[in-house]
Amino acid sequence: MQFFFVNILITLVIEILINKYVVRKFWHEGPSDERVLFANLVSNPIAQIIYRLFKVNLWVMELGVVVFETVWFTRSWKNIGRAFITSLVLNIVSVFVGFIVIMSTHTEAVSLLVQCKTISINTSCIIEHATTAPALVQLAELRAMNFVFGDFRNYALNLHHLGADYFTARVPFNELLTQCPPLIKDGCVHGYVMQLAYEKGIDQAKNQCHALEIGRLRFGCMHALGHSYLEQNDFSVQDAEKNFCRGFTDTDYRACVSGLFHEYTKGGTRTDHSKYYHTHKIYIAPDCNIFTGDMITYCYAAQGSFRQYYSDAEPLQTTYDFCDTAPTREAILVCKESAYERILISRGRAVIIK
Repeated sequence: MQFFFVNILITLVIEILINKYVVRKFWHEGPSDERVLFANLVSNPIAQIIYRLFKVNLWVMELGVVVFETVWFTRSWKNIGRAFITSLVLNIVSVFVGFIVIMSTHTEAVSLLVQCKTISINTSCIIEHATTAPALVQLAELRAMNFVFGDFRNYALNLHHLGADYFTARVPFNELLTQCPPLIKDGCVHGYVMQLAYEKGIDQAKNQCHALEIGRLRFGCMHALGHSYLEQNDFSVQDAEKNFCRGFTDTDYRACVSGLFHEYTKGGTRTDHSKYYHTHKIYIAPDCNIFTGDMITYCYAAQGSFRQYYSDAEPLQTTYDFCDTAPTREAILVCKESAYERILISRGRAVIIK
């Protein structure tokens, strides 16, 4: 019994350390250069094989620790065969217990999976019914833990529509921030602000954004404001930047311009948002090189993101090849980082922002 609990403890410690200090720190919070470097490695077939071997070796190391524990507690190397069998059994038990715990804490997502008779979040049934904050968060978490299959990028519009629904129901903005968990809060704010701008006007939406402290949420709010301004006016991106975004400074300005370019680079007829926004314009994906200065960088960042926006996106390497055509190193980096952010979102390992 003592051996069992020591095994469980060490297993948990190893998994927590890997998750916290390798995955979260390096993938989510590292400097742009590091994140793009890792993204480049993942896009390389040979690097993928090495990475998978590394993951396998983690399990081998874990089993080795368990074997050592068994020998240590039994004080005999003669028990090595039994130690392997015991370690395998204990790991299976650990996985089973973990599975039960995870399922019991993700009841809304599990209910949807049972209702739709699937273990893939890609099915139209799941996407159609995943309309509440808990369900969306739980699906993302299950995907991040590889308990289900599928691509979470398909839920970007669900999150934007959820935020718009909050505004339509006249939920106060502060309550929205409470009701939308951190993993999807940016997506909620995006939809809420765009619906606010549509119903009450850009100025009221701007006041709402400026009431937020400088930080990620305010950036997302100002980003949505840039979307709305271009959506509601017939300006070019250059005119919108001059007439609207230049009225802001520093981070607010960058967020606003990023919203302009995201709105501009969608391409095609805007029918996906017609439920909430009066958008039936035709947009043409731009040649970023027609812009100058920092506008080129913002343009490539938007292009990298939208080339990987949905699950049927082009191969990541194709997007990276496009990014490599950018005229500056900064533009190349932000283009690749924006693209890989979508890959993280696809796996439920990053927040939905735009």
